[in-house]
Amino acid sequence: MKVEWEDFAKRRRLKLSNFRRTLSYDEYVAWCDRRAVIPVDASVYTDTDSTKQETPLKNDHTPEIEKKPVVYVKKELNKLRKANLLNLATEHGLEVEKSMTKRQLVTLLLNMNN
Repeated sequence: MKVEWEDFAKRRRLKLSNFRRTLSYDEYVAWCDRRAVIPVDASVYTDTDSTKQETPLKNDHTPEIEKKPVVYVKKELNKLRKANLLNLATEHGLEVEKSMTKRQLVTLLLNMNN
């Protein structure tokens, strides 16, 4: 039993444009046959209008989101691994070294609360 391409692609989140870039129509048909899928017509596959890349819309009027100050709790920070603490500290622009201990990192992040 063969499945329509539209249903197959929707279920697996596939895009025909990805196949157009890498496979010829004959290769695409062979790919579909191996998976028991009914391929789209050659005219649809080679249609250049649908191969246009979608450009993301730019919205010049996006409001700036205020960053709320982050308040860290010592108990929660102690549960994190050292690598996660290093990432948090670097995200906030703090100068850290890999040689710092976990306790030093927690103290550094807690000092941000003040």
